Amino acid sequence: MKKLSILLTLVLVLQGLFLATALGEGETHASGDFEYVLLDDGTAEITAYTGGSAKLDIPAQLDGHAVSSIGSAAFFYCTSLEEVTIPDGVTSICDGAFSWCLHLTRASIPEGVVSIGEGAFNECLDLREISIPNSVVSIGDTAFSLCDSLTKIVIPDSVVSLGINPFYNCMSLTEIIVSTEHPALTTLDGVLFDKTGTELICYPCGLPARSYTVPQGTISIGDSAFTGCESLTEVSIPEGVASIGNLVFASCDSLIRINIPDSAVSIGSNPFNYCDQLTEIQVSPNHPMLETIDGALFNKGEKRLIFYPRAFTGESYAVPQGTLAIDDTAFSGCTSLREIVLPDGLISIGEYAFTSCTSLCSINIPDSVASISKGAFHNCASLTDLAIPDSVTFIDDGAFTKCNALTLTVTPGSYAESYAKESGIPYVCSGANG
Repeated sequence: MKKLSILLTLVLVLQGLFLATALGEGETHASGDFEYVLLDDGTAEITAYTGGSAKLDIPAQLDGHAVSSIGSAAFFYCTSLEEVTIPDGVTSICDGAFSWCLHLTRASIPEGVVSIGEGAFNECLDLREISIPNSVVSIGDTAFSLCDSLTKIVIPDSVVSLGINPFYNCMSLTEIIVSTEHPALTTLDGVLFDKTGTELICYPCGLPARSYTVPQGTISIGDSAFTGCESLTEVSIPEGVASIGNLVFASCDSLIRINIPDSAVSIGSNPFNYCDQLTEIQVSPNHPMLETIDGALFNKGEKRLIFYPRAFTGESYAVPQGTLAIDDTAFSGCTSLREIVLPDGLISIGEYAFTSCTSLCSINIPDSVASISKGAFHNCASLTDLAIPDSVTFIDDGAFTKCNALTLTVTPGSYAESYAKESGIPYVCSGANG
């Protein structure tokens, strides 16, 4: 699934962090199918589950120690798990605790749980039923992201801390219920906002509307607020919105048209990643920071190319002279492009800037570029030749993965030659025969 590709690198990184955290707190003990560590108060935090049950009642005690926490990544990728009951006495469900339990349909969370961590139920594709108890105070970033089967969620009044859109890319979610007395949150026409109505937190992906107008009075649109909203073809953003977050419209597959008001002076990274149909970004000539040039979006003050629409069908594109930076994923998935000309004076190429430009067979690296970022040319399957200038002194991980036809041209004794040798990438030396 395409939406998985957006998060794959992040998920793998987080998995490593979660596991490192779980195993780094103290001596690990085993009890049946569970591994745990003892916390300072003598209670147990489950760090791993090695069983294969479909229906699981997590025990309230392990070796006589009360279970108080479900640790980071404790049940990560338990694909056999379909139903789980968390025992009374647990107060925290840590980061990634049930992440990628792909077939989990129901999770019972007891009263007394105070926090649900970052990505705690991320990628539980079959999760249909979950009740957040009135004891929960905080819900972490993306806690229930990519729970495709979740249709309704009730956020109790006890929740006063809500991370980055906990429900992004929940493809069936149509109803977020918040009481009128909630101290921190509200809903406007089914869309989740902070209590003041000035920050848009989550537009439910399952809503069938084709267009949406952000309400007047909104000041910020949070990270990933619209991620995965495949029904939307048009979003209208009013004057007064000052901030548009990271990945805010990523994977809005049907989005064709959007405007960015003059008031929006803060635009996060990868705002339109995987917007396959987006061809019209409306920016007024008076915008203090942004401009469009031949349909591509630029930060005119910082001379950065932010986004080149992947829906464009042209086979060649010359980045305008004076451009200093290509942002992360700026050309990601532009499969029609066969030739890209980068300007002299370009300084930086962002992460995954040209990833999956599968038809790209000609591109130059100006000798003003010092580094090539992570995944910059990942899966550029048609790229056969690329000259790396002596100015390049660093090439990050995965810059040329899945570029199976690529041969680099390098200078003898250069950093690029050493990189090619160490990475096993075919290369020829400039001025050499073969």
